Amino acid sequence: MAEPLIICDASPLILLAKIDALDLLLQAGDRLMIPRAVWNEVIVPLTTRPEVKKIRERFASVVTEADPILAAAYRLQVDSGEAEALALAARHPQSILLMDDAKGRRLALVSGFRVMGTLGLFVRAKRSGQILEVKPYLDRLQQNGLFVSPALLAQVLKASAEEQPT
Repeated sequence: MAEPLIICDASPLILLAKIDALDLLLQAGDRLMIPRAVWNEVIVPLTTRPEVKKIRERFASVVTEADPILAAAYRLQVDSGEAEALALAARHPQSILLMDDAKGRRLALVSGFRVMGTLGLFVRAKRSGQILEVKPYLDRLQQNGLFVSPALLAQVLKASAEEQPT
């Protein structure tokens, strides 16, 4: 079942673009919001990267302004992108935050927001039948420089019913 609204932080957006899996993001929710600060963090400094072109082409229309007062309060604890994502989540309680940053995720949970990381998105996509296996996505992420600890890898594979023999 698709989420009513996904608010996406920078890391999941970049990672999904790098492995050509942006469709999973689009299929996961009925609506998508990318905070302006996240957009600026991804698009402005990385304009020559191939994944940035994919992001710009597909998501320019979903860039959303966050409440500046709420964002400023969250900015005391996390960077601008996470702060604006949290501010949007505060205004949209039905949303789920797609965020990998550990500090931002902890703050989201303490604030009572629903949060999921990129790896959780893959597990959800498998459970809903959008993908057949999670492991190829994990392999592609690792080939693109993402470090996934063996413990987390095992946890994700177990959650997706793809446990590896030991």
